[in-house]
Amino acid sequence: MFYLVLGAGISGIGACNLLIKQKQKVILYDKDKSKLYSIYNAKLVDKSVVLCTKLNKIKPHSIKCIVVSPGVKISKTMHKKAKLYNIDIISEIELGAQYNSGKLIAITGTNGKTTTTLLATHILNCAQKKAVAVGNVGRSISEVVFNTTKDNFLVCEASSFQLQYIKKFKPKISAFLNFAPDHLDVHSTINEYLMCKQNIYKNQDKQDYVILNYDDKIVFNCAQNTKANVVYFSIKHSLSNYKYSAYKSQDFLCIKLDTKLYKLQINAKMLSINLYNVLVASTIALLCGVDIVDVKEAINSFKLPPHRCEFVVNKNGVDYINDSKATNIHATLNALNNFNKPLILLLGGSNKGEDFSYLFKNLTQNIKYIVAFGKTGKKIFNLSKKFKIKAEFIYNFEDAVIKSMQISKSGDVVLLSPACASFDQFSNYLQRGDFFKYLVSGETFESIK
Repeated sequence: MFYLVLGAGISGIGACNLLIKQKQKVILYDKDKSKLYSIYNAKLVDKSVVLCTKLNKIKPHSIKCIVVSPGVKISKTMHKKAKLYNIDIISEIELGAQYNSGKLIAITGTNGKTTTTLLATHILNCAQKKAVAVGNVGRSISEVVFNTTKDNFLVCEASSFQLQYIKKFKPKISAFLNFAPDHLDVHSTINEYLMCKQNIYKNQDKQDYVILNYDDKIVFNCAQNTKANVVYFSIKHSLSNYKYSAYKSQDFLCIKLDTKLYKLQINAKMLSINLYNVLVASTIALLCGVDIVDVKEAINSFKLPPHRCEFVVNKNGVDYINDSKATNIHATLNALNNFNKPLILLLGGSNKGEDFSYLFKNLTQNIKYIVAFGKTGKKIFNLSKKFKIKAEFIYNFEDAVIKSMQISKSGDVVLLSPACASFDQFSNYLQRGDFFKYLVSGETFESIK
């Protein structure tokens, strides 16, 4: 009997190697034949792994379990066959977590997952706690579990795709940052998307902690579905009456854990990271036994990952900001809250099934001009007219960026925060962001060489 691993990316390779170490027989599937053979030739997987590009060639009765990589969508036909032949379907994070000896922390949400995961990992490492970022960022869990001990921390960024197929996945600390419509091109309904997110805490108990966003009504209501200790966090409300809470109070971030109250004075670095992300990462660190002094020092030394409200250059008095990672409406609205200068906003790309009228109803007042581009550009331009915001539609991304540069004046901010995926004109948001940086700064980046 074989394990069938779907997807030959980082997660798939990690799953294959973990299973081989467990003396299991493995089939690795990917529709990209050249990718499979390059992996095999580079000896990234054991030679005993069977490579496959056509699922219909596999006999269902020979499969004992299917391991799914993030982003791989299982067809209804495969679901039916799996049920008929009693084949388990699990995600790679489920597989890896089964062999984990360390302490597992898991973070999900529509936006802010990567930054919060990397910040929490950074704080733990600065405090000599030996932490590794895994899951949807960094390395796969399957790759690192054999090198973990009980004193190690695995900080897992968990996407809805990864959480969709978990069975026993049980973090010591979980965090649900926020929820907004996203990935509706993959999940059949918004309710399915939410249910996947909620799986992050479904196996937790009274010995565990779940950190939930008090300011997000949907996430707030998740507290009734968990057995774990709930730690609410908020920027808008004082939560001092709760046993466990994290909140903003005047110029401080306050974290209350039972009888102990910790305070962090808000500074410019925290604002650039996003206060919500700082609150959650700091709470995780304190729950793991990190001293508050170490938390403060680590936050100040943290470097934001690229393409997330990334300052690129100031040219002729204009700030150019790359927020290409904002691939949904919620992320763009979060970005807008960071600026009070006049904004020239670049919006557009490929459609993910979101309602752009929600974006326009919640835009900040400092939007000076919208340059719409890509497949969704025409729809965004029409809504701009409806909401009486100056705008222009230019399909080609390069021409749209050049237009934003031409109309900007000293004191303005040109912000690429597209609220859309990038697949109409780019391979991914990284390439889109690097191309933006190239256009406004002249520097050539690896992804566009």
